[in-house]
Amino acid sequence: MPEITLNQIIDAVAQLRAVVASTVAALRLPDPDDASRPYPIAPPSAPALQEHIAYAESALGMRLPPSYRHFLSLHDGWIDVDLGSDLLNVRALVDFNRSQAEAALDPILDEIERDTTEGLIVFGTTKGDNSMFIFNSKKTDEFGEWAVIDYDAEEGMLDEYDNFLSFLNDTAETVRMMGGGKG
Repeated sequence: MPEITLNQIIDAVAQLRAVVASTVAALRLPDPDDASRPYPIAPPSAPALQEHIAYAESALGMRLPPSYRHFLSLHDGWIDVDLGSDLLNVRALVDFNRSQAEAALDPILDEIERDTTEGLIVFGTTKGDNSMFIFNSKKTDEFGEWAVIDYDAEEGMLDEYDNFLSFLNDTAETVRMMGGGKG
């Protein structure tokens, strides 16, 4: 793994903070008197405790990507983050990936060009689990960030993002386009 300089770390943290701040700002609860913003978006959850994040990493057998760890330290999941999808809280992340993920992922392996569910971590779902947001820990960049797969049971793989930050930016843009956030 290439050495990372202090300046690269500072730049990455600054970029992460800006993305998180812009995403949080974009997903504010709409003014109930503003008819142009008809989609109610729930505020994010309170922070996850560091020991809960560490427990999740232990239970999953791998360290989560830095941007996602940072997100969890700010928000322990997010219900209705994009008008129907939930980013799992730490407990649900562990429970889902221990009990349901393999059964949910097995039928889509060919489509996402994988032979096994190893290294795939579901971190978000829609109501009814017909769509999933999936980390691909086998596709890691030099900063330890994992690729993200956006999969819909009806439409197939919708998108693949280089990392969680790209996924958050796209989610914020989707919400803005749907009228759920100020843009």
